[in-house]
Amino acid sequence: MSKLPVKRIAAIALVMLTVLGLSACAYLHKPLGQLPEGERLSAVQASSQYRDGAFRNEVPSPPRPNGLAFAWRVIQGQFATKDRPRPPAPLPAIKTDLAALPRNQDVVVWLGHSSYFVQVGGRRLLVDPVFSDYAAPLPWMVKAFEGTNIYRVEDIPEVDAVLISHDHYDHLDYSSMKGLLSKTRVVIAGLGNGAHLAHWGYPPEKIREMDWNQTVELAPDLKIHVLPAQHYSGRFMDRNQSLWASYAVETPQRRLYFSGDTGFGPHFENIAKRFDSFDLVALDAG
Repeated sequence: MSKLPVKRIAAIALVMLTVLGLSACAYLHKPLGQLPEGERLSAVQASSQYRDGAFRNEVPSPPRPNGLAFAWRVIQGQFATKDRPRPPAPLPAIKTDLAALPRNQDVVVWLGHSSYFVQVGGRRLLVDPVFSDYAAPLPWMVKAFEGTNIYRVEDIPEVDAVLISHDHYDHLDYSSMKGLLSKTRVVIAGLGNGAHLAHWGYPPEKIREMDWNQTVELAPDLKIHVLPAQHYSGRFMDRNQSLWASYAVETPQRRLYFSGDTGFGPHFENIAKRFDSFDLVALDAG
C-alpha cells in the first residue's frame, strides 16, 4: 500500500481545517450577535457613558483581560472540570404553570440564575430569560446545573416586555430570544444591545434601547426605569460596546428592582434616594 505524499497530506489537512473553520463561523454567526453600527452606533457614541470608544462605569473598575489569549484560557478552563465541583444530584425546584397564574396576581417567579417571570399591574414581564442548557456560544461550555433549567420557551405565555440587563451569554441567550420573538411585545435593553436583537430577526418596533436613567412607559400605570449598574459587556472580543443596566419596575401599587450583574457603587445610594423603597429587590451577587 503506497503512502500519501506529505504535500498531499498537508493539502487535505488544510482543506479539512478550512471546512471546520467555515462551519464554526457559520454556526457562531448568529449566537455571537452583532456590534452596533449606523444610527444605532451614533446613539451609542452620543451617550455620556460612552467615552474613548467604550461604555464606562460610574466608578472605574479594575482592568479585565481581553484578547485571544484570554479567550483561549477561558476555553481551556471549560475542560478543567476537576476543580469545579457540581452538585451530586439535581437541585430541587418547583415548576410553576406560568400561563395559569391569574393576570391580576402580582407575582415574581425565579426561573433560575438571573431569569425572572414577573406579573405586576396585570402585565407580564421577563427579566434576562435564559432557557438553554448552557450559557455560551458552544453547547459544551458553561453548562447549567441540573434542576436550574426546568423552564423552556414553550412554558412562557405571551409577555408585554422582556428586560435585558446586558449581553453576556448567561443573560442574553440567542435561542431563547429567537423563541420569544413571537411572544413578546417589546424588548428593553441598554444602548447597543439592539444590534444583537436586530441580527436575530427582531423588528425595530420591538426594540427599545435606552440610556441610564431613562424610562419606558409601557402603559399609563407601568413604567420601566433603566438604571445604572457596575459591570461590563461583550460576547466575545469587543468589550463594552453595549450598555449594561439595572431596572426598576413601577406601578401605582408596586416598585420592584432587578439589579442585573453589578458590583457595589454609588448607583445604589442614588437609586435608593430616587425610589425611597421597593416591594421586592432581586440582587445578583457572587
